[in-house]
Amino acid sequence: MRLYLRPHLGHMRRDKLRVAHLEGMFDAIVEHNDVIAEYRASKDPRKVAAVKWQRPVGPTSIRRIRETLRAALSPAVKEGLLTVNVASLVELPPRPNARPRRCGPTSGWRGGGRRERFRRG
Repeated sequence: MRLYLRPHLGHMRRDKLRVAHLEGMFDAIVEHNDVIAEYRASKDPRKVAAVKWQRPVGPTSIRRIRETLRAALSPAVKEGLLTVNVASLVELPPRPNARPRRCGPTSGWRGGGRRERFRRG
């Protein structure tokens, strides 16, 4: 909340919050990711130092930010203070494909999916 929601939306009343405000927040987060990548790639030590402890916000974290806001606004909808939860209306880019599972000697998938059991003795 303190890193993304409060700086971008903390000055707004929840009944004045619109989808465009949330999309602007997510656009600002993605733009900041681009700045981090640009500064890290530069040879200027001042730019590299400016983003030294900052990490880009990935797609999963962006979804968690939206879900946090959605969960925070849901009680207001139930109480009738809001007519709609605008966080549930925000369109996010599709998730990247998950990595396929690896079937190696330590994955437990050898031998028809059975794991070897150890006997105590």
